[in-house]
Amino acid sequence: MKHKTGNSDLIKRINISNIIDILKTQGMKSRAELAILTGLTPASITKSTKKLIDLDILLESGTGKISGGRPPILLDINKNAGYILGIYLAPTKIKGILTSIKGEIISEETYILEKKDKSYILNLLFTLIKILIKTSKNKRILGIGIALNGMVDYDRGISIFSPHYHWKDFNLKKVIEEEFDIPTIIDNDVRAMALGTHHQGVGINESNFIIINIGEGIGAGIILNNKLYRGENYSAGEIGHVIVEKNSSHLCSCGNHGCLEALIGSKRVIEEIKIKIKTPNFYNEYFSLQKFYKSVNLKEPKSLKILEDISENLGYTLSFLVNLFNPKVIIIVGEINNSKNIFYDLLEAKVKKYALNSSTRNLNIIPSQLKGVDAATIGATILVYQNLFNGRKILEV
Repeated sequence: MKHKTGNSDLIKRINISNIIDILKTQGMKSRAELAILTGLTPASITKSTKKLIDLDILLESGTGKISGGRPPILLDINKNAGYILGIYLAPTKIKGILTSIKGEIISEETYILEKKDKSYILNLLFTLIKILIKTSKNKRILGIGIALNGMVDYDRGISIFSPHYHWKDFNLKKVIEEEFDIPTIIDNDVRAMALGTHHQGVGINESNFIIINIGEGIGAGIILNNKLYRGENYSAGEIGHVIVEKNSSHLCSCGNHGCLEALIGSKRVIEEIKIKIKTPNFYNEYFSLQKFYKSVNLKEPKSLKILEDISENLGYTLSFLVNLFNPKVIIIVGEINNSKNIFYDLLEAKVKKYALNSSTRNLNIIPSQLKGVDAATIGATILVYQNLFNGRKILEV
């Protein structure tokens, strides 16, 4: 009997989640339209939508047009039903946004990390959360979504390993929920970027794509058949720790040598600039990555050579993903997009050099419209939204 109850509860939550998803992506619908779109009976739709109206999640908002008879009442998501916090714990900064349940950004805060000890990071995180909650003006906070650098146990909210924060098996979810008594969902930052890009970026109409984040760390987020792929132990997409150079002297944050991250991460690129570009004018003017990519666009030979080495190592690694998953699109996030078509021409040539022809035939490699930090914070709010009724049941129905 318990088994049947559990199945019934699961089906109910899935139905409600589908209704919410349709209204969020397609706008206002009548109950009859929802029945057609979900495949549910009119009675089931009436029961589910009544529950959502009672919870203040839905509201009746005007009437639809009809050729004859009584016009149907349209249902919409109540933008005042509650707020969601989306936070990105990046290697060098913390950014947070407060959004309505419909995704409208109400406020945002960003802090630069000056230290990496745990108590400092947590104090800064708590301060940011408190400020965002204050801007909600006492409206209901439905949940907190956090995108965290490194390997994350999505189900338990544990930082398995954060190479940039030096966290290991740290239960961040427990710490935040004990402090704020708000449901909290945590996932890897690049997977959150994939979600954000799938809902608001260039991946919105793509069902199969891979997003690559290139910064101090290197990672991939994988969308397959419109679903985020996390892997059995939540380590899918950790391409930054693929060993590209055997017997390498370049130490990676993970402890190995010769990883992709150790070869093309931003720290390594800056080292290459110092070593290979020795002219005084360049060293003084183009020390930052932004100015380095400016020099690439000016086609300065030494800068182009560094970019070509980056493209070689990245293209070689991406060829494995292309052969394994055969995505339609690869989306690149990071400052490297400042090198524009020069980088993309190099990268496409390298991927085609190493991957199968059949895997690259219809492949597009494109820049993200969203900055990584924006994609991650938006994705963090999607983590909460996806778990409002299914999964963790942030709201009981």
